[in-house]
Amino acid sequence: MPKLVIKEGPGKGDAFEVSQEEMTIGRDAENSFRLADNTVSRYHARISSGDGECYVSDQESHNGTIVNGERVRHRKLNHMDEIRLGNVVLIFLEDEVTDMDVLIDSEEGEPEITQAIDLDDVVGLKDLAEGSRSELITSNQRLVVLTEFAQAAVLVKSLPSLFDLAIDSIHRALDL
Repeated sequence: MPKLVIKEGPGKGDAFEVSQEEMTIGRDAENSFRLADNTVSRYHARISSGDGECYVSDQESHNGTIVNGERVRHRKLNHMDEIRLGNVVLIFLEDEVTDMDVLIDSEEGEPEITQAIDLDDVVGLKDLAEGSRSELITSNQRLVVLTEFAQAAVLVKSLPSLFDLAIDSIHRALDL
């Protein structure tokens, strides 16, 4: 299930699951995701999901909705997109990634995806027995879960949030 993780601002490290087709973000208590920051509008943005894709829409907020440095009114979200609402920065994490992400440290010390490997493009995998290929794909999917956990864990600042993230990752890996 897609998630939003607070990277900067009040609640830093907290994660919210995008579990409904329409969810709102803002300062008001009626929002699906409440952000306690005065630079966030009462009803700042809306997250909509369906058919495996998520979108963010600005709700005519005072400070605007900024995705990866660009002010937007409506935009499709991609894995690891940064969403700025006032002084709060959220990271969008997709539920599943089909390719294995290879990470290295960037100049800023933040991990970044530098290479994606599609298992169907790797020479020799097409000749594997179906059982071996299936095991390799399952192992790859578990590595993806571990990579996503590592990416999200660096953003988590509270022990209960880290524990929840670890348990969720373990369940996802075992369900494969």
